[in-house]
Amino acid sequence: MQILFEDTDLIVIDKPADMVVNQARTARGQTVQAWLAQRLIDQDLAKFENRGANSRQLAQLIDKQPDDRRFVSLVARSDWQKLVLADFDTKYGTPEEIFHQRWGIVHRLDKDTSGVLVLAKNPGALVNLLAQFKQRQTKKEYLALVHGQVEPDRGMINLPLGRSKSNFKKISIQPEGRVAETNYQVTQKLPPTDQVIDQILDRVGETNNFTPAQLLDLRQQMKKTYEQGFCWVRCQPKTGRMHQIRVHLSAIHHPLVGDSLYLGRKRLKLDRLWTQGQILQAVKLEFRHPRSGEVMEVSVKGEMFI
Repeated sequence: MQILFEDTDLIVIDKPADMVVNQARTARGQTVQAWLAQRLIDQDLAKFENRGANSRQLAQLIDKQPDDRRFVSLVARSDWQKLVLADFDTKYGTPEEIFHQRWGIVHRLDKDTSGVLVLAKNPGALVNLLAQFKQRQTKKEYLALVHGQVEPDRGMINLPLGRSKSNFKKISIQPEGRVAETNYQVTQKLPPTDQVIDQILDRVGETNNFTPAQLLDLRQQMKKTYEQGFCWVRCQPKTGRMHQIRVHLSAIHHPLVGDSLYLGRKRLKLDRLWTQGQILQAVKLEFRHPRSGEVMEVSVKGEMFI
């Protein structure tokens, strides 16, 4: 896991694609939540050892880790309590209860979305950051590869979203849904030239073993199916609804490349030959540090590979 920033209160990581954020029975492989839990436990044990704890005390600390991976943090409550905002509402639990429930997860990225993710290391930092996200005090930017030529080059998509009534896994545009707004700017337009198709076929060849005849046939399929080309688009969601960018771009007829939920079967079948999931990267996140109040901007360089 690449760590972009870390101090006593938070960690900012570059989440890889194909990794689930929250621990769940259906989640396969490592999750961000499990990784964070183990890291915090290891850091606490190291602090305990540095303070001269004997083996019996360490064993007692380890024994306090039940199946849900709660732990006894060595960060004093008096230290993180000052991070809790004065108007904090205990309606959904105390900071400790919320921390143990969420295990430091402040916000989520879809499994196949890579990029910047901030995680809290103590209850005070968690509820402080959660409040910033809820009150829309954070700024997020994503880089997406979409099908077609987006027009106009910049704009704002304002379409309410809600859970699909026909497929519980999907989100759809619904007049009675929750407000959702996404600003976007086209970064680069990619017409279906031979050069673009060649770059895609190079990626196909990295994970597939096709004969020259099969590649020639595939080229013809791509020229036809990808006749509208592609665009790299930067998106700044003003709200943080589930699948917001994916649904909004699909709604204006420019679905993300490789999106298994919001893309037609024909294009998805071809996309799957050169990408394992939707091409969406969280490239920038801006928030205030819960302790210092300093505005932090953490970013990664988006990979524009075609």
